[in-house]
Amino acid sequence: MKHQVCASAICPFYKHETPSTIYCEGVEDMTVIHLAFADRSDCAAYKRKYCRTGYGDCLIMRMLARKEKDNGRLKKQ
Repeated sequence: MKHQVCASAICPFYKHETPSTIYCEGVEDMTVIHLAFADRSDCAAYKRKYCRTGYGDCLIMRMLARKEKDNGRLKKQ
């Protein structure tokens, strides 16, 4: 299935998606985390809640931000 990039996703760790999967930066270089949903509507709801304006509340984003901070690569916003 072809991956798409959501123009409204503002999370710095968002990569791309399919209708039922969201792909984020991985915990190691050259890796990707994917969140697979059984239902497309659940995927869309998660994207609205976390990949857009509320990404600061996403546990995956917080984990990845901590990794970047620990590695000295996260820029202060």
